[in-house]
Amino acid sequence: MSTTLRVPSGESVAFTDLFADHSLALRAIAAAARADVVKGARRSCVADSLADRTVGFLRERRMRPLARNYRHFELAPEGLAFGFYQSQIAAPPGGRISTVVPHRVVRPYLNREGRSLIAGVRRPA
Repeated sequence: MSTTLRVPSGESVAFTDLFADHSLALRAIAAAARADVVKGARRSCVADSLADRTVGFLRERRMRPLARNYRHFELAPEGLAFGFYQSQIAAPPGGRISTVVPHRVVRPYLNREGRSLIAGVRRPA
């Protein structure tokens, strides 16, 4: 479970709240996330799962630019971090998969609130 909250109000922030046009942002984010997750198949379980003809298309579909596929996110100093369910992209033995999409990718799509929230991100003390 993940939640991003506004400080000090404690109101929840949805992924789509960050962007002026979240469909454009999702396309850029999905492309960057997929490239990072699949890049060089750092984790063989990802490569094996995507290459498997019986379930590969399902795993690929779970990285499409849909808000539900990217709803588990964190505003991080390096960019937007995304976590995926254990079997969302790779077979369960592969564990949970995460990636960070750099700020340079998301910055053009941010709305005023998104820019403000990201500007306030700090490393934990």
